[in-house]
Amino acid sequence: MPEMKRYRMGCCDCGLVHDFEFKVIKTKDHKNGNFEQLEECGSEFRVIMKAKRNNRSTAQVRRQTL
Repeated sequence: MPEMKRYRMGCCDCGLVHDFEFKVIKTKDHKNGNFEQLEECGSEFRVIMKAKRNNRSTAQVRRQTL
């Protein structure tokens, strides 16, 4: 189970390393497929994710595998 903040994952084939952040929000679905964040109880929940390549860790992993 990943940590909610600063979860780091690396690819064993290419050596790319990414930092992930996850957040659980309450939402309201709209008919057009969009959703908005709500603070009300009884709403559905969604998990949002943000990923960013970690260049420094990628370089370290790739140096070790060569």
